[in-house]
Amino acid sequence: MDLVKAYCPYCHKEHSKDDPIFINPEEKTAICPNCLNEFKTKQGIKLFDTYISLLLHDAYYTLEKINDYEMAYRKFADILEIDESCCAAREGRIIALIYLSTMEFPQIQNAQIMFEKDLVQYLKNRPAKLVPFIRRVNETLNVYDSMLLHKLSNQGLFYTIDGLRFYMSQIVDIIKFKISILQYLERISTRAKDNSGVVELVGQVTNECNKLNGFLSMSEHYSPSGDTYNVISINHETGEALITRAVSAFDTSKDVGRYGTNSYFTKQKKPKNKNEIFHSRSSLYSFMNSLVSLGWLSLVLAFLSFVNTFLVIFFTDISYLPYIFGPLTIVLFILGLIMLLVHRNKFHQYYKEDK
Repeated sequence: MDLVKAYCPYCHKEHSKDDPIFINPEEKTAICPNCLNEFKTKQGIKLFDTYISLLLHDAYYTLEKINDYEMAYRKFADILEIDESCCAAREGRIIALIYLSTMEFPQIQNAQIMFEKDLVQYLKNRPAKLVPFIRRVNETLNVYDSMLLHKLSNQGLFYTIDGLRFYMSQIVDIIKFKISILQYLERISTRAKDNSGVVELVGQVTNECNKLNGFLSMSEHYSPSGDTYNVISINHETGEALITRAVSAFDTSKDVGRYGTNSYFTKQKKPKNKNEIFHSRSSLYSFMNSLVSLGWLSLVLAFLSFVNTFLVIFFTDISYLPYIFGPLTIVLFILGLIMLLVHRNKFHQYYKEDK
């Protein structure tokens, strides 16, 4: 029987969390090599699992809500340093890597290499979670495609020669990634007893590949200004494309060369946020932080309104003021509690528990 990682209930606080002990899960008790105390095996394993779950909770919150993708990637990597069998951390690390893609340094190829290596760990430790893992990675690729297209369109880069070339190169990388996914799904479908979910996912990924290949097969692209971009050739291995531009007769702009003045791909220095495909910090997270301040402010105002109600009753002759401050106290109190509870729940926070 393979040994598993655990923490000693007596001395785990005195030692680094990065240095767990190894015990036999089949034994009822184990002896800590550090303090030599005997403890229940299940208790030690539970301590380790709880600690990993807390780290996952924090890492996924950093990824999904704070949107600090670099920090999330580091947190997932740190979890794998402690527990290399933690498949949820491997999934989060791949997603964070894709989200780290920029216009200058896309990470799809690196994510594919990491994905193929992580599949081995999934087959070894969590074979039942392999298909959900593949589905989530495929969904992330679709999100990357839509975000990249949105980025290029918003900045007026899609209908430029270099914009189209860059987008096509990324489409090629996405197709290669999806083909790799299909190859693994076909292997799984032959071994799985109930392969209905696998077959459905194969059909979905196949349709997505066909749509992307359909875009690459288009020989002409028309811009809103009337320009025509002709795709002379495209290398489906490297993603390199040869594109020419036929300027519309009604186009009076000077952007007729390969590097236009409105193109991202000039050598002009761009702000960091212009380079990101995914925003590094969401407005939702800022809004959630503001809820804390608003919630406590509402509770303070509710308390002051409550105090003021009694002062009005005992020290003034104005009879209608209690009818104003009384309901106001209740409304502010309820509003403050709601804001704090919403922040606590973190807007249906995505919580991944691997164990």
